[in-house]
Amino acid sequence: FSCGSNEDQAVAQISDDENAMQMYESAIKGEICVTDERLGEIKLKDLRFPSNDTSLDDCKLLTKAILDMDGDGINEYVIKSPNNYHIILHCYDGKVYSYCFDANDFCNLNTDGTFHWNNSSESGAWEGGLNKISFDGETLNVKSIYSLKYSEDSEINYYETDHYEYYINGQAVKRSEFFD
Repeated sequence: FSCGSNEDQAVAQISDDENAMQMYESAIKGEICVTDERLGEIKLKDLRFPSNDTSLDDCKLLTKAILDMDGDGINEYVIKSPNNYHIILHCYDGKVYSYCFDANDFCNLNTDGTFHWNNSSESGAWEGGLNKISFDGETLNVKSIYSLKYSEDSEINYYETDHYEYYINGQAVKRSEFFD
């Protein structure tokens, strides 16, 4: 934005990142709405963490991280609840977008936008891995870097010696390729 009305006055320029940070702060204060991937346009304070239907206002111990997850020069704002739910705020085209991740699908966030995930079921099946976040405008993309799947039902073949299935970039690979 510019300050003043004539050319002789100083023009104050703020970076896209500084503008995003101002927008995040406005969203957190409830001054502007965010566009949530599931709920549409909503005040951030009205978002609720799925685990126990707790609102951000009800959480006394929120932690935050400010980092450029997708390497575009504009930071994202990540809010973590006490029970490890995460809300990622992303600024694009003058709006703030929010994306919620539950505790199993998003843990150990790294500064480069990678994060670990794991899921298990009552049947003894387990899967986990490393994903990377990127944004295409307002669209959140999650790319699999690597993953493992364990199941007692997995077929053990001549080349594999365990009940795991191995994946790199979403493609099934042999155990030896995975560990290489």
